[in-house]
Amino acid sequence: MAPSLSSAFHKLIPSRKRDSLKNLQADDQPSSKHSSRSHSTERSSIDNANAEKADKLGDLDSKFLKQEREIEDERRIRMKRAQSSQIAVMTETPEQRERYGEIDYDAFEPEDGIEEILIQDLSDDSRLGKTVDLRVRLHTIRALSSALIFLVLRQQTHTIQGVLAADDELGISSHMVRWVSRLQEECILHVKGVLQKPKLREGDGQVHATSIHNMELRILEVHVISKVAEPVPFSVYEADLSAKAKTADSEYDDSDDGKGAAGPYISDRARLNSRIMHLRSAAAQSVFRVQSTMSTVFRSHLASLGTPDASSATPPREFIEIHTPKLQGGASESGASVFKLKYFGRVGFLAQSPQLFKQMSIAADFGGTSNNGGVFEIGPVFRAENSNTHRHLTEYTGLDIEMVIQRHYHEVMRTVDSTLKAIFKAVYETRRREIEIIKTQFPLPDLVWLDETPVIIFADGVQMLIDSGWTDDEGNKPKKDEDLSTRAEIRLGELVKEKYHTDYYILDQFPKSARPFYTMPASAATQASIRSRHPDAGDTTNSFDIFVRGQEITTGGQRIHDYETLIQAMAENGISERGLEDYLDGFRWGAPPHGGAGIGLERLVMLVLGLSDIRFASMYPRDPKSLPEPPKGLEGLPHPEASTAPVASKNVKMIKCICQSQFRRGGDSLGESLGASQASLGFDQLSLDKLDSGSPTPMRAPSPPTISGSGTSTPHSIGTTSTAGSAVGSTFSAASTGSKVRHPPHHVGPSPLHQSAIPNGDSAISSALVSQSGTIGGGGSTSVIGGAGQSSFTHLNKTYPPLPKLIANYGDAANTSWLDDRYLVWRDGPTGAAIGFVPSSGGFSIIVGDPLCEKSQYAGVVGRFLGWCRKGEKGESDDHEERLGFIERKQITSSESDNEGKKDKPLGPLKPVWLLASSDLESVLGARLGWSSFTCIAESRVELEGEVPSSLDEKEVKKKVRRAEAEGVHVATWLGRDGFVTDEVEQLSAFDQHDGIFVQPSASASNIPALSANTVATSGGSSAKSNGMPLSVKHAIDSCIAEWREGRRKKGGQVRLTEVEVWRDFVHRQYFVAMGPKKRREEEEAGSPRPSMDVASTQTVGKDGEKVPVALVVLHQLSPKYGFQVKYALDFANSPSGSIEAALSAAMHAVASTGSGRLTFGTSATSRLTAVRNVAGVKVKVLSHAYEAISEKMKLHGKGDFRRKMGAEEEDVYICFPRGGLGGRGAKAVLDFCVAEN
Repeated sequence: MAPSLSSAFHKLIPSRKRDSLKNLQADDQPSSKHSSRSHSTERSSIDNANAEKADKLGDLDSKFLKQEREIEDERRIRMKRAQSSQIAVMTETPEQRERYGEIDYDAFEPEDGIEEILIQDLSDDSRLGKTVDLRVRLHTIRALSSALIFLVLRQQTHTIQGVLAADDELGISSHMVRWVSRLQEECILHVKGVLQKPKLREGDGQVHATSIHNMELRILEVHVISKVAEPVPFSVYEADLSAKAKTADSEYDDSDDGKGAAGPYISDRARLNSRIMHLRSAAAQSVFRVQSTMSTVFRSHLASLGTPDASSATPPREFIEIHTPKLQGGASESGASVFKLKYFGRVGFLAQSPQLFKQMSIAADFGGTSNNGGVFEIGPVFRAENSNTHRHLTEYTGLDIEMVIQRHYHEVMRTVDSTLKAIFKAVYETRRREIEIIKTQFPLPDLVWLDETPVIIFADGVQMLIDSGWTDDEGNKPKKDEDLSTRAEIRLGELVKEKYHTDYYILDQFPKSARPFYTMPASAATQASIRSRHPDAGDTTNSFDIFVRGQEITTGGQRIHDYETLIQAMAENGISERGLEDYLDGFRWGAPPHGGAGIGLERLVMLVLGLSDIRFASMYPRDPKSLPEPPKGLEGLPHPEASTAPVASKNVKMIKCICQSQFRRGGDSLGESLGASQASLGFDQLSLDKLDSGSPTPMRAPSPPTISGSGTSTPHSIGTTSTAGSAVGSTFSAASTGSKVRHPPHHVGPSPLHQSAIPNGDSAISSALVSQSGTIGGGGSTSVIGGAGQSSFTHLNKTYPPLPKLIANYGDAANTSWLDDRYLVWRDGPTGAAIGFVPSSGGFSIIVGDPLCEKSQYAGVVGRFLGWCRKGEKGESDDHEERLGFIERKQITSSESDNEGKKDKPLGPLKPVWLLASSDLESVLGARLGWSSFTCIAESRVELEGEVPSSLDEKEVKKKVRRAEAEGVHVATWLGRDGFVTDEVEQLSAFDQHDGIFVQPSASASNIPALSANTVATSGGSSAKSNGMPLSVKHAIDSCIAEWREGRRKKGGQVRLTEVEVWRDFVHRQYFVAMGPKKRREEEEAGSPRPSMDVASTQTVGKDGEKVPVALVVLHQLSPKYGFQVKYALDFANSPSGSIEAALSAAMHAVASTGSGRLTFGTSATSRLTAVRNVAGVKVKVLSHAYEAISEKMKLHGKGDFRRKMGAEEEDVYICFPRGGLGGRGAKAVLDFCVAEN
């Protein structure tokens, strides 16, 4: 029995929080600590006025006023920064200006007498007092005041503390200090300074937070060589703090505000997904230095075995390095774990190992000059094992050996053993500093090994496990004729450590069942000796495994060299000779006894260093989920003029959109129109390249800015000489001195990026569409998104593409809900991208669906949106440094009266919760930002691929469609772009004007051009119309929907993400209306499905014999990737059975004919809640319990069942939230968003 909604809600929200949800008052936020003494009198009067208002308005408005005050404080700070920049331009000497700024590194020339040196060499006391030049990354900054800051400068694994203080004698201005304090971490700097002893008041006079303890750098000059274009997902400094704090092992913090978290939290997955940033960390740098040493010693040690040694009785063994192909015609071991590929009309495989080629080389006498040596290789190995554990990779580096055997296969064992010990010794002797750095993140004692390595017979090792009482999860003891499981190996390693006091040992004489076909069986005498002690031991082989810390790192042994024996072994293992002819030739023509081993380099690194995941030992790891999924759907854009990419390409592939009555032909004309648009708007190639990244690189603009008394400004001109009345920092280079140092300005007015416009092509919609767009100066913008809202709008001198066109370019089903009244749309300043959200209770922002932009722009757009959420709408300003985006004030209809009297309050800071995120977006939020995620929702998609969906041939569906046709139901189709047709009887109503529709006289209807492959066409028995929908049909549908709304109002709360607004953005929609005779309720068959409607029995009735709408399916144009959405599937009251199936059948046939091949029904609930990332333990149980209760009460599975009947398959989408973002208040905010009471 499912739990009650009440009990689930009480478990979801702790008792300490339930009381706080009874009122709207939230926790007070600390006000800004920054204030100016010059404004103290003004602030005092403002505070008094606010206090009087607070007494009248209450707690909620009091909080609102406090937030306004904080925003005002932030504005003052920005103004003060801008004024400081202007003062610096006028007061600093040329020598002072030369000390800081941006510089082209190729233009830099080192000064005579200034030593260029590495950080690692700065600890020498003899360098005290010397001036040095460094090229470094900025690790972190700590500001003690506006005139004194500390910097940590980094070169790979080495760091040193830098001190920058204002000093008139040294020519260091206070503005230089403030400018440096605002630099972003991870930028690359050129720094000049003087070495000095640390001036610490306490302690031993050492700086322990850096690798150089006894010196610090008194900074004299700072120049930026390379900026950080976008905020990094995490800094190396934060990654180091996270590792030291060991927050990955701390209890998950499920509070709404995230308080109590022990410092920054960066998960392992986040590190791996932001690989470049993680590789900059000292721990990662150290890991790959150790790895480099291992591969170098492997090569050098084998080479040294060929050098004669007079003190050794063993003759030298010459090893030759070889390089074998990775493409081969057959599987080297078995066909189950190989990557199969096409090879010029033939079948090929990626090599599981160089095994076959190593043996062929030995057969070709590459065994040294005396034929007692061998070959080795360091190269890639591929394993097609769908294993996502911390121990496996699909591609890794193999250290492989193959050698001639003179007398006994233990010669191979001793060679591999000596090589591994040489590696261990070199690592701990030459990489001690790196090992200590790694231990700060992966604390583990040094590896212990013995001069004489213990060699344990496999059956003896199993007996040790049995004697210790070890069993597997099902209570079974290990067997002596089967391989050991990973858990058994780890336990055996513990037993060996207790008995032999070593982390390194060898298991010998493995059972035949655990070895590949080419392994040499043990001699009869050896097997008899083992069976005398272990009667239950099976057949054994001349093979061994070597273990480090209880886990296997290499498998080796003797190979079968006799041709007949090898052919028999292949037959027994089902291995075909086809494709292995070259391999078998070596044995036909005689091969010497030989053996070898293969070592996985990444696994060796992981086990020696104690890494938590083998992926940390691979520079760019490959596992089953590494490669991106192949793109689906069509390629191109239906509206290139609405692209969010930095530059609209001339060669962009244009796809016919459902809103277009004719195709715009000619790539040249498109390029010319775009070029002309760019030229007229002041675009240049350099600035367009910077558009996506949000770089502050200025564009050309018409006039210099001026600062007025109210703090406003106008766009500035780059390269204009600054004057007292000019804008702050309006010069980007000091032209007066001829310097190559640039000083980027701190913008107060509109960003230079906002002075440009995204190219806006012609609408290509029917000429009856009247372009309507609005421009609101200052704080907002308006765009009409009804039937006529297909034009761009302007905000702060920059043109943005309309929301409907962005949906057609990039949208999925969830994005179409943004057209509803309750959704707000945030627009990204640099790209024009859009994100839709609904402010919910408790100060939360419920975001729905992916951003409308290119997938490659997700990280930047999401980062700026989350930055905007932290400030809220009241934090918006024209300052480019602080500005992250703005709210687009949608005008839902073209009727101005509908919006009269409405005045929206600015939004305060918002706490985000993201619903219906795709796997791509979930990866950005989770892997890069460390968000948590789970899924209980899926997109219902049908992959049509140009064919009629097989689900329509199912007996139940076909039966219902035939029944509907027998009762006189037929499906009529209209394209929304064609508008509506009126006559003398039907005239436009107030509702029609509200919907923003346009009409044309029926006599003026013109023939529709032939539809292209991407436009839904009429098919399958539906009747096509060459003109718009009759207004009488629209009015009948409106009447049916009104009755449905009334029925929903009576029914009470329902879960929904979108409203039933069938005419919203109708130009991007196609309507399939099932027309049939009205059937009275008493005649209706029992059990007739009503998947979408439950309304009263009354309905608008036509004349006797007249057909009326009985079902409606609305298709909405989505991006080329996703095709079309069944936006609405409405089965009206008293409709004949099978009406909705007939309409859906016609719609699905139409989509199948377009070539897009994809159709989505939207989202539906899944059967269970599944944790995905950073959610575990009690929180999963509580969320699952609440989901079961809500799902049962709201009957969430009905839609999914109906859609599966129509052939839909589920594709998971995700609910994502920041750490601490889905506590009690967050859960209530989501419920408030989803449940509509009336």
